[in-house]
Amino acid sequence: MSKCRTLLSIVLLCSSWLSATQLSDYSAQELYAVGKSLRAQGEYAKALIYFRESSKKNPNDSALLLELGFAHLACDHFTKGFELLDVHFQQVMPLAKQWHGESLIGKSILIHCPNWGHGDLFMMMRFIKLLKDRPTQTIIIAAPHSTVNFVQNNYYIDYTINNHPEYPNCPGSYDPCRMFLTDPANTPHYDYEAHLWSLPALLNCTKKTIPTIPYLKACPERISVWRSQLDSLHTLKVGLCWQGTQRNDQENQQRSIPFQLLKQLFSLPNTTFYSLQIGCGTEQLAEGEQLSNFVTIPNLDRNCGAFEDTAALIENLDLVISVDTSIAHLAGGLGKKVFVLLPAAADWRYMVNRTDSPWYPTMKLFRQSKNGDWNSVIEQIRNEMSALAKPAINN
Repeated sequence: MSKCRTLLSIVLLCSSWLSATQLSDYSAQELYAVGKSLRAQGEYAKALIYFRESSKKNPNDSALLLELGFAHLACDHFTKGFELLDVHFQQVMPLAKQWHGESLIGKSILIHCPNWGHGDLFMMMRFIKLLKDRPTQTIIIAAPHSTVNFVQNNYYIDYTINNHPEYPNCPGSYDPCRMFLTDPANTPHYDYEAHLWSLPALLNCTKKTIPTIPYLKACPERISVWRSQLDSLHTLKVGLCWQGTQRNDQENQQRSIPFQLLKQLFSLPNTTFYSLQIGCGTEQLAEGEQLSNFVTIPNLDRNCGAFEDTAALIENLDLVISVDTSIAHLAGGLGKKVFVLLPAAADWRYMVNRTDSPWYPTMKLFRQSKNGDWNSVIEQIRNEMSALAKPAINN
């Protein structure tokens, strides 16, 4: 199959509606490529059609199963989406002691987490809490090194161990060969094991039974430290995060907003803004250092572990405003009010044409009306914040 034919097929399929008979003329690879192109444009319903047709020709392709699962979730087909994610993970990394739903009373289970983004981990930890409610004797989670301290704050996790070294050059990648226990000799005994992303299917979750109440917990001591610093301020306290990971790809650029645009919010009265940005994006902070109602925290998380200070600070805020990054999932998992700024073609988990989220009841979504139009998003958020300001001032 020539590159020319592949490109021609993508252009043809994306620009016109073809019947099932016509789609059958194309290869699994071509259909998959078109599905990915449509998915990148936020056209999940159309992408699903091409992924399905591709799957008929190549049913065991693990990457396709993953895309198909995410597309189903984006289209509100939660049960099917969860099922496909389970199949994907069991295919790419079969587990010797795979849990299939057996009773866990008096048993221990090891949960494997892929090295995706931190936001993915925070989003899916709700299912570990649900697993503990069965009840389960012991839950061990194998998670990325930087998250170990924060993850251990949550009562439903008994042991936290490193599952792999983190590799910053590709933080959004998934490589099953990277998923291994750093120190298997010192791993606590476990009777069963399962993939984190398989838990929704294994627990028979549906859209209606997704755990949505606060399920993440910050360190109580750190919460008290931040409370002592913020309690005297009688303003609306708002955390800001404007940039995703250090990946310099189109997806990361599209979901990030220049800090300069957020400064349009700083004229709101009786409001104090706090930077939750760490690492990439902090180079823009010089633009805001002279603003009296904008607070930077240079040593956030440096002394107590990743997300420890951030989570505790968020617990003391009235609102978090974030692009699609781990901070949004952290705030949502903590049960805090969070406004999420989304590009026109948003990630699968935010679904399509919604301002709310089935994953987080305290989350409100603000989408671009067209690619690159952040100004209209900021205007919507200004209007929302104006309504929030008075209650905070009168506390």
